[in-house]
Amino acid sequence: MRSTALVILFGLTCSGCRPSGGGHDGRRRPLRVDDLPPGKSLAVRSDRRPWRYPLGVGQVITTSHYRIFASADNPVLMTCLPGFLEAAHEHYQKLTGLAPEPSAKPLEVYMLSSRQEWTHLTTHIVGQDAPHLSIVAGGYCHKGVGIYWDLRNRATLSIAAHEGLHQFLHHRMRHRLPLSIEEGLAVSAEGFHIRADENTVVFVPDHNPGRYDTLRRALVNRRWIPARRLLPMTAGDTIAGMTEDTLAWYAQVWALAMFLRTSEDYRKGFARLLSEAQSGRLHTAMNVPKDAYEELMQRGGHYTRTVALPVFRHYITADLDTFERRYVAFSRRLAALEQD
Repeated sequence: MRSTALVILFGLTCSGCRPSGGGHDGRRRPLRVDDLPPGKSLAVRSDRRPWRYPLGVGQVITTSHYRIFASADNPVLMTCLPGFLEAAHEHYQKLTGLAPEPSAKPLEVYMLSSRQEWTHLTTHIVGQDAPHLSIVAGGYCHKGVGIYWDLRNRATLSIAAHEGLHQFLHHRMRHRLPLSIEEGLAVSAEGFHIRADENTVVFVPDHNPGRYDTLRRALVNRRWIPARRLLPMTAGDTIAGMTEDTLAWYAQVWALAMFLRTSEDYRKGFARLLSEAQSGRLHTAMNVPKDAYEELMQRGGHYTRTVALPVFRHYITADLDTFERRYVAFSRRLAALEQD
């Protein structure tokens, strides 16, 4: 009965990706569940206590790495969420290659039952003029705290995994990554498969049907953004709102992060970039004093536009033309427009 509930209420099983698009037949090889590694159990030890908040009574769930303040009354979500977040936390370490660190205190997550409750909390925490209030689905990470609401489908966990990567980096990195790199890692955290019969989850960075479909369209419809333009961009540098250009940016940084993680030519430099961001040494790429670099980090999108290319040239490669050719070729293979 529990396995059936997982499938019905969350649609968590994946039979394969068949997005539409140009090219040969618009189809990607389906996800081969039998080829996936063993999953992480969704059953984890937790402490559950009542949580009183202005709109009612929920529960606070404490696990090894998280403290979850939940008003959501979805029993399947409340059963799965603690184990899912713990499995995601382990996955973040694999994505980034960062060594485990003892947590001073659990990371805080709010999972609310409705957008109304989410709006109330957002207004209280961020303010009535917060741009976060324009979010139409899911939630966000603010100053290292994840704030979500239950969408009653698979997207709830996918968004928690994406924003959880931002939360993880907020608490682990002394120097911020350029947003194009950080968002690429966050999108890589979205893909997962739940084995309902085993009550386990496996994270699959390249299994992301929505991003895959958008990546195909960007390549087929000649909306591709060259790396030298993509790297200094933020999603806000595209047309305001969740337009095709914005979606294409997210799909491309997803492909970028996967390429950097797996390429024999670039993965060592990428690992060094992440390691030195953790230790607070990215200022060396700019040849500026550390305090000046840390002041620049406070300037939002201007930070990414200023540091992205110098940091990339320092750690990854100065030969952007060769990188571009290899990046496009990788993305075309990822989008099933060319064979391996």
